[in-house]
Amino acid sequence: MTPFEIIYAIREKLKEYVDDTRYTDRFLLEMVDLTRVTLIRQQYNRVQRSIDQQLEQKVAIPLVGVDLSQDPLQNLEEDNITRSSEPIPKVIELHHRNLLNKVATIGFMDREFSVVSPRRFRYIGHNQFEKDVIYCMMDTDNYLYLKSSNGEDLNLDDVIVEGVFEKPLSLMTENDDNSTFKYPMNSHLVDVAIDMIVQKLANTKPLPSDQSNDSSDDATIREGQISNE
Repeated sequence: MTPFEIIYAIREKLKEYVDDTRYTDRFLLEMVDLTRVTLIRQQYNRVQRSIDQQLEQKVAIPLVGVDLSQDPLQNLEEDNITRSSEPIPKVIELHHRNLLNKVATIGFMDREFSVVSPRRFRYIGHNQFEKDVIYCMMDTDNYLYLKSSNGEDLNLDDVIVEGVFEKPLSLMTENDDNSTFKYPMNSHLVDVAIDMIVQKLANTKPLPSDQSNDSSDDATIREGQISNE
């Protein structure tokens, strides 16, 4: 389903209980994002299992060289490190791992890199058996770092990152069509999310209006809406 098909379904169910016009599309979309994260964590924290591909998205990330004297990794002695030019979109965190599932070169025959923890990143890539391996890790600020013993990562301009992200719509580009963009969630989880959101909003009563303040902005905040501005 597209995001706005999901919103329409929420409004159709919600209007049986409350005035659905109190809630903006933006607010409902944020509710969908938050509920999706909750459901995914519930599903994948319980048991180790492969991730449903319908939950995943891909995004191209530009790379830049790293000046270690100006970088959090400055205590490393290597000079063959590259970094994403900006933080990557936030991926969903589970109890024991995050859902950054793949980093690879861009192209028909993509080459997948080895994703490791920040701790391990500091100590690998120093022997002859690892010379053809490119390692990458995501730091606490969501920057992606790459390194290789032969400096091959320095020749890369960008990479493709695949994972399950907290805010799917933030990955949309100017070439994406709102009317056809598929929200990354399977139909079963969509139905569960819609019911959870409707139940939560139907049981939420707006606070009494402040008769001493006629500000529409204040009223919007009291009713739980998020401004579109």
